[in-house]
Amino acid sequence: MRSPRLWALAGSTLIIGALAAGCTRAPSDGVRTDASSSVAYPSSTVQDWVSYGDVTAYMRVDGETAEPESEAVQTTGEGLVNRIIDVTVLQTLWQRKPNMVLPETLKTGAWGWIVSDGKRQPMADRDGSRLEVGHKYVATFTSSGVAPGWTILGTAAIIPFDGELAGAGERRGGDSSPGAGFDEVNGATLDQFAAKLASAEPHPIAVKYGDLAARERYAKVVAEG
Repeated sequence: MRSPRLWALAGSTLIIGALAAGCTRAPSDGVRTDASSSVAYPSSTVQDWVSYGDVTAYMRVDGETAEPESEAVQTTGEGLVNRIIDVTVLQTLWQRKPNMVLPETLKTGAWGWIVSDGKRQPMADRDGSRLEVGHKYVATFTSSGVAPGWTILGTAAIIPFDGELAGAGERRGGDSSPGAGFDEVNGATLDQFAAKLASAEPHPIAVKYGDLAARERYAKVVAEG
């Protein structure tokens, strides 16, 4: 099959793309994990979360909806189908500013499906969670960026949290190094996770430009760091 084009996750700054077919890894449960993501700012460490995120929350995925197939997918039977998930916020663990408050429920983008020969196959980041219905996670959100509303900072800013324990739960693509942030909080309870965020030192230049959107904040860090 042809490698699909990149797509923007629910209008956020998170960009997801499938690699060439020669790099395909399809685990026994049928989820394709030969994909990766890139963002306009880093999200792989606890410092990144408190430097470029606005709110970190314990949440549950309660539903999902496939976006309409593009004309290209309908015509060729190949490409990507985006997915929107319904999230219930169970507890706020950290806020960059007191007035930054997530709604009780929200919708956000998540990994969807790759279409080949007209058939859909679930996709997930090779190092992370797919955000499946019925599972719980801790995720860092930003209200900044190209889309209105709240979006997840990045794939690495999603930690599975079934059983109220960091690292326990759904990581459909997680068979390689999950990243420094995962390692920093793995095994933590909710209280311990919140304490880790409270004690984390954001990048000083990001603090200096705290009124800017996350991508602009990071640009200042790069320029002045």
